[in-house]
Amino acid sequence: MPEPVQALIFDCFGVIYLDDGFDAELLEYILQLKSHYKIGMLSNVGKGSLQRLFAPEVLATHFDVALSSGDIGIAKPRAGAFATVAEQLGVPPEHCIMIDDTPAYCTAARAAGMQAIDYWSLLQLRRELAQLGIVV
Repeated sequence: MPEPVQALIFDCFGVIYLDDGFDAELLEYILQLKSHYKIGMLSNVGKGSLQRLFAPEVLATHFDVALSSGDIGIAKPRAGAFATVAEQLGVPPEHCIMIDDTPAYCTAARAAGMQAIDYWSLLQLRRELAQLGIVV
């Protein structure tokens, strides 16, 4: 049986940020999730990129931790990237779910001890989280 979920970690590009901008519905859902779980973001972008892309109040309101590979010096799919975000959230990896649109990164997150969801759409994410008992 999987460990109880304490944190959800989102990729940025292809999940939160799409070709035409931010997914406002997903950001609203993240706020709902944040009232029950710690929320992180882990993205393979350059140093300071998340702070340039997101307004400070969006980062502070939606995420407990927002990390870029450029800021931490470790990129997905290396296990250290997943371990770092879990550590900064204060949650063991086995209590985290990584949500990413790159299947190889989901595989790597699982190898690092996390659960993972291959992201295609908000509807699909809600369904998969509901199957894990996460309903908000």
